[in-house]
Amino acid sequence: MGGKIPSSIKVGVIRKWLEGKSRDHIAEEIQIGFGTVSGIIKECRDNDPEFDLLRALAVKLRDQGYDVQSFAHSVRLREVLKQKGGLSDTTKEEGHEEQVQEKIEALMVGLEIFCFKQDLSITEFVNLVQGLSWTAEILGVPLDKLPGYVKNLERDVHRLTREIDQKKSVFQDNGATINSLEEFRRNRPLFEKFQKVTQELEKVKQQRDLCERERMWKEVESRFTWAIPEEELIEANKKLSSGGSLVFQALNPQELKRMVMDVYTCPSKYEVIRQIIKIYGSEKGWQPPCSSK
Repeated sequence: MGGKIPSSIKVGVIRKWLEGKSRDHIAEEIQIGFGTVSGIIKECRDNDPEFDLLRALAVKLRDQGYDVQSFAHSVRLREVLKQKGGLSDTTKEEGHEEQVQEKIEALMVGLEIFCFKQDLSITEFVNLVQGLSWTAEILGVPLDKLPGYVKNLERDVHRLTREIDQKKSVFQDNGATINSLEEFRRNRPLFEKFQKVTQELEKVKQQRDLCERERMWKEVESRFTWAIPEEELIEANKKLSSGGSLVFQALNPQELKRMVMDVYTCPSKYEVIRQIIKIYGSEKGWQPPCSSK
């Protein structure tokens, strides 16, 4: 067989060699020559001094019922610990790496005991921890503070439950039920409108009463303002009748009021205004009852 050996053939030979298969078996499965298989193995041995050690380890694992894939999770876990700073690649800290591995082993033993006492499987425990972590992240609470946060929520729930029970008791004492409260909620717009109309009606009633009182006071004021003493009216009628007037009608309060209001509204029509002014001017110190101070 001439030419360069494809890399896929090399990988297949190395994999089967590490699985503990013989050169003859490998040559038969891949359908290449025995010498080609030996050359590939020699090349790997020259490039990696621990190549034979790896094959011995693979054979040992196979004899005990394991394969290389069984350790894939362990390798990935080790890489994660390196990334998180739990392990170091330096040989100076090999003791530290052993301590970390011992702590992980102790953690696994303790976890196994805990799950046994709680009647949980390891998978159920891991799912529980993931759920708690997810809940703490949603609530924005550190995971170590989550128990205290939950206790505070429980206290709030108990407090709210007591308040609800107290309000229920008050409603029941006053004959209120869920149905009646629901009916009140449905009729609340109508009830609020009724209250508004009632308030407006009360305002109108108050305004009406105010107007009625003002009307009554004006009537009383008018009655007493225009009340004329009977003696004064008799005296005025005597003087007016003694003037020899052929046509004379006795004065009465309503007629006198009409005459005075006409003089008040149209003073330019009457000569009597001039006479009144003379009277006011001649009688010093005297002012009519309606004059301003």
